[in-house]
Amino acid sequence: MNPKNDQIVTVHSSRNNIHDIEQFAETLCDHLMINETYFGNILTSLSELYHIWSISNPPDSIKLSYHTDFKLLNIIIDGFDQKLIDQINTPENLDHEEQGMVSDKVFVIQRLTDGIVINEDNSVQISFDISAIHNRIYHERALLLRAYHNGVNVTKVASNDDHV
Repeated sequence: MNPKNDQIVTVHSSRNNIHDIEQFAETLCDHLMINETYFGNILTSLSELYHIWSISNPPDSIKLSYHTDFKLLNIIIDGFDQKLIDQINTPENLDHEEQGMVSDKVFVIQRLTDGIVINEDNSVQISFDISAIHNRIYHERALLLRAYHNGVNVTKVASNDDHV
């Protein structure tokens, strides 16, 4: 069995709706138990894409969705017009001030993600390798479980009732 998690959110065209993007990122990271570092990268990347989208005369809404196999997290943003897709695809050729802003944002996204792809349907897909997060947790839990079964004294976590 290959478990997958999928979620779709539609964000309507309004500068105030950045909160919907933030909520999407928070819900996604809570659901997948993603730590603060990855959360920051995901939120910043989504915010930058949202700002790129809102620079132009955006369509009424964009659609955010994610797909994961718990190793790779793919977030798909659908709703970009062809002009923005071209700017995202060739950020190094941008000279105009407005387009320069797009170039700067794409640069940030490229540094925070493990991949950015323009799909055939003109949606933008950003990817994050999250396998290390769950792998580390797995190994920590496995070590604790082995120590428990081998009779090794494992450090007890202090509770509120413990007095020093």
